[in-house]
Amino acid sequence: MTRFVLAAIAVVFSSVCALAETTRVRTVPDGEVRFNASINGPTRISVVGDRISRILQTDSAFEMVNDEGTGDVFLRFSGGELARENGYIVTESGVTIAFAMTPRPDLDMQTVLITVQGSRAGGVGPGFFRLRGQRIPRAIYAFGPVGDRG
Repeated sequence: MTRFVLAAIAVVFSSVCALAETTRVRTVPDGEVRFNASINGPTRISVVGDRISRILQTDSAFEMVNDEGTGDVFLRFSGGELARENGYIVTESGVTIAFAMTPRPDLDMQTVLITVQGSRAGGVGPGFFRLRGQRIPRAIYAFGPVGDRG
């Protein structure tokens, strides 16, 4: 009986996980990301540590809503051709990211988390930047490169 209950819980959990996918992508300022968007349910786009101020495209098969509380953008397929779409994401900190989005009929929901490396949006914080994976204060680096001077 216990095995049956555990197996049922595992099946339900894996079914729920299959419904909502999370894609994590990394880029740099002025870089590009590629991701899939659901045509069956909502797709959420979020820039980690920053807020999306707008998405620029010439035309889209998706309705877009920018949540002012979180800075996330939510997409809903409004019909039309299932073709890749291109555009730009602009964040409140001034980072611009090119994107290529592919509509997918096999996704029920999708979350896209974008991490921007080498900017405040990448979680480094004001007055800092990343160098070889290290968080370096800008004031220190202004005196010259960090490393062996010997």
